[in-house]
Amino acid sequence: MQKFVLAVTAALGLLGSVAAFAQAPSIVWVATSGGNVPPTAVAAGKEANGQALFLCRAKYGSDNGVHPGKTRREFNGCNIGWGGKEVAVPQYEVAVSLPAGATWQPTTGANIPATAIMGGQEAAGGLAICRVNYQGGVHMGKTRAAFNGCNIGWGGNEVAVSQYEILVMAPQAAAPVAAAVPFMGCQQMSNTLGTNDGVTWGSANALQQQQWQANGCHTRPQAAAPVAAAPVAAAPGAAPTLNCRSGEVLSAQGCVSLAAAQLSINAGNAAVCTKNQTAYLANEEIVAKNKGNEIQVKIKAVEDEKISKDNKTNIDYAPNPKFDRSANDYQKNQLRLVLANNQQGAQDKIRALTNEQVAWTAQHKAKVENWLKDSSSNKSICP
Repeated sequence: MQKFVLAVTAALGLLGSVAAFAQAPSIVWVATSGGNVPPTAVAAGKEANGQALFLCRAKYGSDNGVHPGKTRREFNGCNIGWGGKEVAVPQYEVAVSLPAGATWQPTTGANIPATAIMGGQEAAGGLAICRVNYQGGVHMGKTRAAFNGCNIGWGGNEVAVSQYEILVMAPQAAAPVAAAVPFMGCQQMSNTLGTNDGVTWGSANALQQQQWQANGCHTRPQAAAPVAAAPVAAAPGAAPTLNCRSGEVLSAQGCVSLAAAQLSINAGNAAVCTKNQTAYLANEEIVAKNKGNEIQVKIKAVEDEKISKDNKTNIDYAPNPKFDRSANDYQKNQLRLVLANNQQGAQDKIRALTNEQVAWTAQHKAKVENWLKDSSSNKSICP
């Protein structure tokens, strides 16, 4: 049953479509074989005796999946967990460089951070790189949400550990937005031009009105600063009154050309556009993850229901010492039939859930792509 679940949930790999808009830098992998370890190999773990273990990955299985694991010279290959066993694959790749900012983040169960670095894949989706503290050592392996932990190869077996670390990219600080140099400031506009939030623009021209909106101003004239005052001699130490020439506007740095003011507005609009698009994509990523979690919960419920039915069936059709051989043979046949029906019923339900996820993901991906395509012409997103 578990193998079937892994196969039919292959389409769930599409859940990363929204997050894929921002790809992290790649790990540098070097192909090798037979226990060879490059001099610059990344040592990400250790044996209980302190001997270093190096991060590797290998292609294995009927689906040509690529599985992260561990290696050292004595292994004569890359050791991965697969199909319940520890498998040594003689042809493999070794990581010789991690992306700048990559770090190991503690997590548990099915909690896969959005910044997790993918190191492989199989039919059911991408495989993130993880490592666990186990039996006195630190061992690298693979994970995805359906595993509910980090799967490693150890002692000839594939071992799943619920408490583990996952390799992630550190969040990058947003690039600073260029300051709107020609803008005189919200309160200065109110005091100098009489611009009153929700009441009047005062004497602000079209460009100054755009500056006001781009900077999110909501000020009103201060009582001590009249809207239109007669020219008076400047008090000692006070800034002189500026009378801009035709084709100029007043800014915090003095009079500037209309072209310079327009550049300031454009910079402000670009910042607003980027902020709105980033917020939208972050929200849609959450929506996609929630849908994926919803499907996983439903699949788990189907699996639990099948286990419950199988347990009851095994009890109902158990051999009875009071029955003769013919009656017990009948019991065995009925047991096989009912268990097969339980299996088929679970498979049908999981297939339907997978199809639902595939259809939803395709629609969601198209919606996000269309939104990104149209956002540049949408004034509420990119003014």
